Amino acid sequence: MAKSLVYDKSLAYAVRIVNLYKYLSEQKRETVMSKQLLRSGTSIGANVSEALNAESDSDFIHKLAIAQKEVNETAYWLSLLEKTQFLTTQEYQSMSSDTDELRKMIASIILTKKENIRQKKKCHSHYAGNSTQLLQSLFIHCTKHKKMVKQIKEKNHIQAPKVCIHHLSHK
Repeated sequence: MAKSLVYDKSLAYAVRIVNLYKYLSEQKRETVMSKQLLRSGTSIGANVSEALNAESDSDFIHKLAIAQKEVNETAYWLSLLEKTQFLTTQEYQSMSSDTDELRKMIASIILTKKENIRQKKKCHSHYAGNSTQLLQSLFIHCTKHKKMVKQIKEKNHIQAPKVCIHHLSHK
């Protein structure tokens, strides 16, 4: 069962990196750059896996940012291996294409997550004040809990919080 598309792609990419490392070390007798390539290229998937099990949104973004740095490092080693004739242009282009795909996917996920966090903060900035008001803001958007919010408001005589357009569209 697939965890996510980026997880599957990064795992498949890691397998390609391991196979490339074997080829470079056994056939081309290159061990220094290929070992660096092995470390950075397999680290991408490991960090994606950690991100998928992150403890918070910021942890998720942080782990993916590390994966993105590893993608950039891997691209560097691939380029160096091609420029020093350890990889043919065709071998380099094949790996580089997959590297660019992973780079774009990870960057897109990070940007989307940051935008979602920004929208969430913007939406919830309508609610300032005490914890009862915050409690109301969490429940007023749910049809199932409107009665509960009404009871809280009647008991404490608290004015209902403003409802932002974002939450109205998600009823």
